[in-house]
Amino acid sequence: MASISIPKKDIEALQNYLKLSINQKEKIIGYLKNAPRNVSTKDLNIGIASLINESEDDCRPIITLLLSTLVTLVNTPITKEDIIEQLYISVTGEKSIEDSTHSSVLDDITTLLNVENINLKLLAKSMISTGDVDAVFQGARVSSDIKPIVIEKKVEGSMIYHHLKISYSTESSEKEFSVTLDNADLEQLFKTLANAKEEAEIIQEYYRSDLIYNQV
Repeated sequence: MASISIPKKDIEALQNYLKLSINQKEKIIGYLKNAPRNVSTKDLNIGIASLINESEDDCRPIITLLLSTLVTLVNTPITKEDIIEQLYISVTGEKSIEDSTHSSVLDDITTLLNVENINLKLLAKSMISTGDVDAVFQGARVSSDIKPIVIEKKVEGSMIYHHLKISYSTESSEKEFSVTLDNADLEQLFKTLANAKEEAEIIQEYYRSDLIYNQV
């Protein structure tokens, strides 16, 4: 067997996947097999989370595990059988797949990694192409608050604040950062995003839209 280093986060993701019910795992496999062209990692995460009634935070590592496996297969001479065996050994503690005493675990790992869908392979390929990106956007949420302005023990006005939290992933972990905005900041953010959307539409008009691949 080829030597493979399995990241701790992938082992934990696999352990969580194995704890899911048979029905949940069947739904995930079915969804992955039918993932459409131009699917993004965020699309997969949202779709699967909704399908199996689990949180997006719980589902995201499973998607990352599968895609990182596809990246490894595309980018290295390591075989799928090598990866399956190493994952099995990592989660069971056994020395070899030949002495397997956890047949259901082996079956679940094999079924997950044997999902065949060219669209997932394209997604994995695009991840390699954007490998120099330090962080990939995963999601965002905003909450708003109002803060009174007190002068000489009297409320003379108020200001509205917006707390923006952005989730993103790096090569090794999932992270989040927060920033506080006022209304002027919010308007500037809207303009920036609107400009980005306009540029994307111009690019899509120039190239064939079916060849534009949304990786994140």
